[in-house]
Amino acid sequence: MLLLCLGVAAPLLAIGSFSLFKEYKTLKMEAERATTMQAATGVGTLNSWATSQCHSLSSVAALLATEPKQKPEQIKKTLAAALTSQPTWQGLYLVSEDGRAVLSAATAAGARDLSSDLVKDKSFVSAVNQSILPQKGDMLDTLLMDQTNAPHLVAMAPIVRGKAIKGSLVASITPNAVLGLFTGLTGPLDQNNAVIAVIDSQKRVIARNLGNAYWQGRDFSHAKTVQASTHKIRGTIEGVGIADPTARAYAFDRVPGTNWLLVVGVPTTAIYGTAHDWLKLMIALAVCAIGISFVLAYMATHHFTRTINGLVREALALGRGDFSKRVAVNSTDELGLLARAFNEMAGLLESERDQKDMVQRISESVRQSLDIDQILNTTVEELGRNLKASRCCLALIDTHQTLATEDDELVFDYNWWDEATGGTPLQDRVVLIGTTTILRKIIDQGSLIWLDMLAIDHKNEIFCSGKFRSDDVNNMSESDWASVKSLVACPITTQSGTRGMILVQQCDHLRYWGQSELGLIEAVASQVALAIEHGRLYKHARTMAEQEQLINHIVRSVRTSLDVDTILDTVTIELSKALGADLVQIAQPRAEGPLIVTHEFSAGSGLTDDTTSGVDDHASPDANSPADADIASVPTRSSDVKHKGLSLYPNNIDFHPNASAGNFIAETSGSVLGIDIANLKAFFKDKATDLEQPIKIELTVSSLQNDDNTVNGLSVINDVTVDKRCHAFKEYLETVASKSLIAAPLLNDSHLIGVLIVHQRSGKRVWTEREISLVSGVADQLAVAITHAQLFAQVKHQAITDGLTGLYNHVYLKNRLSEELRLAERKGTPVSLIMIDLDKLKVINDNYGHPVGDAAIRQIAAILKTLLRSGDTAARYGGEEFSIILPETSLLEAALIADRLCSQIRNTPVPGLGKVTASLGTACYPKQARSTSELIEKADKALYVAKNSGRDQVRVFEEDLQTTSQPTFTNVTREIESLKQNKKE
Repeated sequence: MLLLCLGVAAPLLAIGSFSLFKEYKTLKMEAERATTMQAATGVGTLNSWATSQCHSLSSVAALLATEPKQKPEQIKKTLAAALTSQPTWQGLYLVSEDGRAVLSAATAAGARDLSSDLVKDKSFVSAVNQSILPQKGDMLDTLLMDQTNAPHLVAMAPIVRGKAIKGSLVASITPNAVLGLFTGLTGPLDQNNAVIAVIDSQKRVIARNLGNAYWQGRDFSHAKTVQASTHKIRGTIEGVGIADPTARAYAFDRVPGTNWLLVVGVPTTAIYGTAHDWLKLMIALAVCAIGISFVLAYMATHHFTRTINGLVREALALGRGDFSKRVAVNSTDELGLLARAFNEMAGLLESERDQKDMVQRISESVRQSLDIDQILNTTVEELGRNLKASRCCLALIDTHQTLATEDDELVFDYNWWDEATGGTPLQDRVVLIGTTTILRKIIDQGSLIWLDMLAIDHKNEIFCSGKFRSDDVNNMSESDWASVKSLVACPITTQSGTRGMILVQQCDHLRYWGQSELGLIEAVASQVALAIEHGRLYKHARTMAEQEQLINHIVRSVRTSLDVDTILDTVTIELSKALGADLVQIAQPRAEGPLIVTHEFSAGSGLTDDTTSGVDDHASPDANSPADADIASVPTRSSDVKHKGLSLYPNNIDFHPNASAGNFIAETSGSVLGIDIANLKAFFKDKATDLEQPIKIELTVSSLQNDDNTVNGLSVINDVTVDKRCHAFKEYLETVASKSLIAAPLLNDSHLIGVLIVHQRSGKRVWTEREISLVSGVADQLAVAITHAQLFAQVKHQAITDGLTGLYNHVYLKNRLSEELRLAERKGTPVSLIMIDLDKLKVINDNYGHPVGDAAIRQIAAILKTLLRSGDTAARYGGEEFSIILPETSLLEAALIADRLCSQIRNTPVPGLGKVTASLGTACYPKQARSTSELIEKADKALYVAKNSGRDQVRVFEEDLQTTSQPTFTNVTREIESLKQNKKE
């Protein structure tokens, strides 16, 4: 049909179109010649005009060059006269030779002064500097746009004197002068006549006979291009500013010297006449005829190929993955059979696609979500709906953290059922696997199995051999499995073994499970195994992060304080919270025993501020020991203080690996709560001594665990009642009521400085690898922290004490004296100060040597430590001088103490030297002094009075601040001797 239509219509259309085409071609050639001639004429006219303008400007420039000494008024008159002779000139400007300044200017009436625009225009400056024709003017090939964006034509002529260019004469010419050249050439100014446009080298319109007011000066460097009608210029030229709705034939030509482009456009209607319209009509008729032929041919063939087209569309749809198309053919012929085969294939492919989409969704949820419960609930629902099953269950195996398999259970926490197909919710969600059940065989086999439940008389034996967790057959829910007709069981297997099982059940009919359905269940099981592994890894990573966060928190807390008690209290609290342990203790070597509980935290206990932590805090401090001077009070627990001071064992033992352990080590096999004392060096490793280093925790400790459940030096005891390592510590463990524990040694170098013990008292506990690793990491950091704190205390002690005598130094004395004076001011009590100077120390050093002098100084220090009270503070003030602070002591009491010290020094010989004496001076606050420096000054004055009065005596500074009388220095030693003599008499 299509060929018939084309055969009739095509010859007639071809004959008519050919005749019109020949006439069209002839007219087109004539138009091209006429348009090209018109463009050539316009270019000649425009070139002549530009040349005349340049000649006129060069004449004016020559006139200015002949008279070099003209005054500015004369130059302006000359320029004004030139403007009068040239109506199209808007201004004349005399510019310096470098183009950077306008020396003189004249503008026509109503014209704008372009002096600043000329100097700023880079193209103009470049033209001036590059001028090589000193006797000839030139027209710039681009428009100059002033500050108001108005266009100007610019002509330039150099001013030459001799052979040097002294400047340039520039003329601003209105672009309308170009427009005037073509007035009357194209007839009336409308769209049906020719259009002429002149464009500069930068694609801006100089003049256009149609719409000049709009187009003049516009930049159309990105305008559409049209094809030239001349044979001389082929290709396309950017016809800027000449495009309009009227169809035209265009001619292009360049204006010599200025690089301007002249565009002439003639309407095609004036060229081709009616032949062009007839040609378009014939083409439209031909297109309509061909279209009608196609429609008739389509309608004729569609009736015979409808069924075949349907099969083809379905085949193409299947190829594209669209399985929703079906072919409705009622015939029983070959086409009908083919259509039904296509429909069945589409249904099968659609089912497989849905299954793949479901697996993909499950896989996406596994990758995007870390909530294992949400993933497994979604999985059983998606699987059950896709398979149209009655019930779909997913159970995980609970091993109760034991290696025995007798008590392993399946926990059905994820269930879906469809009541429309006979599905019901599970009544008992925990099923005992046992050792001989079919479930155990499926788990051991590790592969999918399809069971016909109707062929099994005792269905419950499949699951638990008649036993559930309740151990009572009568309590088992028969309805859970009684209605099941067919069942598919697929284990969920990971690298670490079988973790669970997927059960798909059909309750309303006996079902044949296809290979695609079984493959789907296996694919889902593999995705579930992946999800479980991801969950385990996520839990592993989260646990590691929590442990690192805990240890870093402990380290930060430790770093804020270098007090040992604060550090140990922080560790016991944080570790108890992290592990959920009942009791956390730290035992350290003390004078009372080798390992004494010094710090502990019991879960649920409160905090009080009226006691201090540590067993040593209850002892009376040595009054003259600098180590006890700045001990801070630390809150302790009020509920479990009975364990403080508790010894782990009664016998003393040296924990150094090279020391002899005695009989107790023989009884305990050389261990403390399972920690091998004899082989501590084997477990010792380099510890990080910088708390700023990042904390690294290794959770896998199975490779480090030996037969007696010791991990990397830690002792892990899950049941203290049966572990033989606890027998020797039975009394201690019964006292703290411990059921399970972890004991970690605190090591400094290869020496044991303490033990960290985590107790579980509420019941027996199986410690996990995470918990063991956490205790190990905390113990490592704690050992470093204790070492740092001890070093800090040692350095602090050395900073405030004198190395020769062991007394406080000069700096500590002043600080302590200031504190005592502030305290005395609040209480209203006196404070006395005694200054002591060893007599003739220089003579001793010169005659007996400095070691003997040092021995004399140390003996005086020993006397001070012996005779002073607990609240008094003695210090070496410098050299042979000593100072004593006596809080709440009057001047009379201070004098008596000073006399006793003077007598004791006199009566105690120094080995290798004999008798030594000392001079003493004392003053009291607030009667004699009101400040620290004043009190020291007054006591020092009393001391020097004693030295200048014969030495070996005590002088008291007596002066009342409220009187103006001179101070007196009473000889206390002489007064006391007089009293003693009077008593004897």
